[in-house]
Parts: sequence; structure tokens; C-alpha cells
Amino acid sequence: MGHESRRNEITGTLRIALILLFLALAVGPRPAWSNDAAIQPFFGQYVGRTLMPMGEARNRELRVAIRPLGAFGFTVEWETTIHKSGKPPETKVQVIDFEPTRRANVYAAARGPNAYAAERVNESAGAPAPKGPADGEPYAWARLAGDTLTVNLLTITDNGDYVIQTYDRTLTYDGMRLEFMRVRNGRIERQIKAALKRVGD
Repeated sequence: MGHESRRNEITGTLRIALILLFLALAVGPRPAWSNDAAIQPFFGQYVGRTLMPMGEARNRELRVAIRPLGAFGFTVEWETTIHKSGKPPETKVQVIDFEPTRRANVYAAARGPNAYAAERVNESAGAPAPKGPADGEPYAWARLAGDTLTVNLLTITDNGDYVIQTYDRTLTYDGMRLEFMRVRNGRIERQIKAALKRVGD
């Protein structure tokens, strides 16, 4: 075999090795800190109502959908319909994507209320500075503890108060139980409990 053929063979082998290395780095092994298997039982769609009318015309109607996101993350979408006397129903929808962190069972928001946390802003190029909780943008994170998935939203109000909204969603035999709490400056402002049934995957 000539030197030219040998050189071409080595070059081809190196190219294949580089391609395989690139694919390994791009895909990568399954991270040891990912706990996506534990979140799988939560995947599905749920509907229900609050257990107390809270002085409103009717109990609030709730819908929750939890779906996989990529290899390790998940999306939580929840919809609340509030019925007030003499007024049309008011529906609020929130959607947050979560991705695992290097802390077991702790997830950071990928997009949604704290999308700024996942974006790099080039201030030297004149781009606007990223917004955070101090600018009124909520910060969201999630925690998984056994059968309970907790989503927290932290907001700093215009007057400097801090407000934390906590959604504890616990799996039950036919759906999930919701316990919501809103705390302002350490004092509980509102608590809501609800029962939801699983209606689909």
C-alpha cells in the first residue's frame, strides 16, 4: 500500500472518529442527576374544581396538563376559570417548561415566567439588560418529593413586597390533589384546595 493510500486511510479514520466524538458530545450519556423517570407518573391531563367557593358564585374550575419536554424536562400548563357574580367567567392560563438541574429532583424553568434566566444578553452590543424578580418578572422553579410535584412562583411587587405562590400537586388513585398557598412577606394571603381527576394522557 502506498504512502498516499495510507494517508487517505488515516484521514478517513480520523474523520469518522471526529464525527463519533461530536455525536457523543451532542447527545451525551444520560446524566446521573436526571430524574425524569420519577416525573413520568404525573404526565397526563386533569380536570376538577376547588373544594371551597371562597365567596365566589361557583367553585373555580381547574385544568392541568403535565407533558414531557425533550429527554429530561416537562411542561406544566394550568388553567383556572373564576366565576364572579354579575360578571362573565374569567379564565387564566399559565404554561411553564421545566428542565432538571444538577440537584436531584429540583427543576428550573426553561421558558415562561423566568425565560430571562435561560437567555444570555449581550449588553456590549446594546441589547437590553435581562429582567429578573426585582424588575417584576416572576421566578419559577419546581421540586419533586415522592408523589408531590411542587411549583413555586416568586414575584417582587412594585412596592418591594415579595409574593410566593406555591402549587403542591399530589397524585391520588384517580387523579391529583391540589393545595395552593400565596404568601406575602411571610404572611399567608390565600389557601386553596382542590381535587382533580385524570381525564387523559
